[in-house]
Amino acid sequence: MEKTIHTKDLIFEVAFYKFLENGYENTNLREIASEVNIKAASIYFYFKSKEDLFIYVYKSVVSDIFSEIRYIKQTDSKLTYERQFYNHFRSVITCCINNSSRFKFLLRYKLFPSSELQGILKELYKEQAHEEFEIMKTLLSGFLRENNVFHTGALRLIYLEYKRFEDTHINEMLIGGIISTEEELNLSWNLLKNYHLDKLFK
Repeated sequence: MEKTIHTKDLIFEVAFYKFLENGYENTNLREIASEVNIKAASIYFYFKSKEDLFIYVYKSVVSDIFSEIRYIKQTDSKLTYERQFYNHFRSVITCCINNSSRFKFLLRYKLFPSSELQGILKELYKEQAHEEFEIMKTLLSGFLRENNVFHTGALRLIYLEYKRFEDTHINEMLIGGIISTEEELNLSWNLLKNYHLDKLFK
């Protein structure tokens, strides 16, 4: 049993870097098997197809990221929801710094989706967004109550506005190699709060 788990983990790690560096179309199961030191046919003991392996890798990457965000996020009930919201943002940035290859993997398939995977990626994006929204829902609800916002749809609107803001920072880090200082993160957050989010409160 230990050998099965170990081999599957090795397949995951090799496949992850092949999908990241070469893209889906140029990733070959035979090459993955060779690097894991197993026969090509042995991969089918663990995964039905290359597509099945990709889905497993994608979902594992998302799960790893969300697990770390939950772990490193410091939530104190004595803090305002606005401060907790900011802490969530910082925890995502910290997670991105610690797991840049995982975030680059997701960014690659967001910016350059494989034609073979378009339908699958669309469903994976929906699952990912739904899970993240569920993680943030309580926090966002509290933040809106603090700002006396109760109109229908505000929760989803603030989530989408925040995601655009978060994605901008992550993309700058991954593509440009820019890591913001604490002061810069604070300035960006204040801009989000005082301009973009305030539009939702009027």
